[in-house]
Amino acid sequence: MRSTTLRGLMICRLDGPLYYGNSELLIGEVLLLIRGASSLRWLVLRFDSVGDVDWVGAKMLMELSDRLQRRGAALVFAELSTKVRSILSDFGVFATTGSVKEFSSVRAARSAYRRYEPVSRNRFAEPRRA
Repeated sequence: MRSTTLRGLMICRLDGPLYYGNSELLIGEVLLLIRGASSLRWLVLRFDSVGDVDWVGAKMLMELSDRLQRRGAALVFAELSTKVRSILSDFGVFATTGSVKEFSSVRAARSAYRRYEPVSRNRFAEPRRA
């Protein structure tokens, strides 16, 4: 399968709950993905498969948001369930991260990115091949 992505926008899908047992591995994988993305403006985490988040997972999201902000990028959520949105809110993820954006779907996030990041409009980058 071949696809194109908007320059500066990266979308990652999380599979399963985000908890103490997998949080460190997840942040490591995400940091590897974004390491070479110097033009990254938004990292969209697709949460449609995430049914639960514990304190360690929430803390990892706050740390990830902080790292992204230092690079001039934003952490963005897509497809949060009501339950997970409530958990993240209760743990202070939205309050702590400040610039976090949330969208009902990946399509809505892409559309908003085009509006919020007009410099990226109509500029496409081919995904890297392994």
